[in-house]
Amino acid sequence: MAIEELIKVVPPPENPIETGPKGRWRSLCEELETGLPSDLREFGLRYGSGQFTQAIRVFNPFAASYLHDFNRKLQILGEFVESEFDEPIQYRLYPESPGLLPWGSDDQRNSMWWLTEGKPDQWPVVLWPDCSGPESFVRLDMSMTTFMARAFSRQLTENPLWPDEFFIGPQARIFAPDEEPYVPVTLEFTNVYEWY
Repeated sequence: MAIEELIKVVPPPENPIETGPKGRWRSLCEELETGLPSDLREFGLRYGSGQFTQAIRVFNPFAASYLHDFNRKLQILGEFVESEFDEPIQYRLYPESPGLLPWGSDDQRNSMWWLTEGKPDQWPVVLWPDCSGPESFVRLDMSMTTFMARAFSRQLTENPLWPDEFFIGPQARIFAPDEEPYVPVTLEFTNVYEWY
């Protein structure tokens, strides 16, 4: 299972937060009207809410803020694409299928998505470095946790998000759980760059 690859590289915290209840998974999939990759479920159950290297966040499906973060990310991307690009991006957005569905981001405006084609456990990862142009998306045919494990162990031949130096040092392979559940706050932005 792909989650085991990640666990070998970055162990989960001893006391994760927001790791259930397990029944939330089914209701979340029903609300989104789609299945989700099983490694996201396993990630949420084992890691909970928090950040890798104090910068990278995988959206935890068991977090109270999950749907807020999910919907906000889609809204911001839609607004960004409409306001910034003269041409359409190469992918449509969820709920269109296949479409981009968000699963993570970092503090450098990089975002991580799935392309919802085929069965959820076969969805490829799509990376969008620095919210740059419509041609800058990078598709990787691997699972979310395989991508994360390979990124942290510097085994990717193509990683447009983080240079190798990002994964060197004492904080490079740590997942730090949030101290308490995140409470979403709805903010109004005058510029889409403010959200990233």
